[in-house]
Amino acid sequence: MSGPDKLFNLRNQFWLGNYTQVQSLGSSLPSSLSAELRVERDAYVYRALIALREFHVVLDEVADSSTTPIDLRAVKALALYMSNPVANADSVMQSLRDWMADEGTQGNATLRLVVGIVFGQQSQFVDALRAVAGGDTMEMRALEVQLLLRMDRPDVAEKRLRAMQQADEDHTLAQLAAVWVAVAQGGPRCQEALYQLQDLRDRYGSTSMLLNAMGVCQMHLGEFEEAERLLADATSSGDPDVLVNVVACAQQRRKPQNFVDRYVNQLKASAPQHPFVQSCERMEGAFDRVAAG
Repeated sequence: MSGPDKLFNLRNQFWLGNYTQVQSLGSSLPSSLSAELRVERDAYVYRALIALREFHVVLDEVADSSTTPIDLRAVKALALYMSNPVANADSVMQSLRDWMADEGTQGNATLRLVVGIVFGQQSQFVDALRAVAGGDTMEMRALEVQLLLRMDRPDVAEKRLRAMQQADEDHTLAQLAAVWVAVAQGGPRCQEALYQLQDLRDRYGSTSMLLNAMGVCQMHLGEFEEAERLLADATSSGDPDVLVNVVACAQQRRKPQNFVDRYVNQLKASAPQHPFVQSCERMEGAFDRVAAG
């Protein structure tokens, strides 16, 4: 009979977006952890730092050595990519391809997950899905659902969701994946998603990720005032996706343009590589060219 899962709380807080708590939990775990669990702990702690945009910590602390576990080398590659996707995409993707071609590393779950994340961010969905398809972790299955939704295949995503629910319908990632699918389908499903998010918040506490998702549900339901309140509570995280939704909500509520511009400028400063920012800049460039005649 297996003992208690020593990393359960750490993983769960990561999935819910409580990245500061992940740092605290990681440092408080006992030194008696097995070598395998120590590597997994470090991978989640470093991924939390990446989510907090503390890329330099990961890049400085993880050694570029063949003796460094592939989990941590993959996470360092993720940090390098996220620090500047435009400049670093090619080199990071080549490293990931090399590791995936190596029989000694290609089956590593963290590596496969990072490949799915990076190639998905680059809109190379076939390669991203190939990396996580048939994955034996709930995190790989959840990423597969996300990728399918980005490919506008909610029908296939729902099938993958049902497989997750059959494996463990109470798993946090199964519940979050159900929310993503419901929001993608829209309509009354958004109310179901909102109830599910409220339940997660009541059980595990409020995080910017949950507040942001609840705000999105409220916008889908036409409740823009409540959405604005939820998103305002989430902005302290500095999460670029929260700022994008604040802008969308403000425009729906016909807020003054200077209010909208404040958050757009904050987004441009904090996440210049974000797809929303790049889209805005392309449109601004096109307008300038037309105005110049």
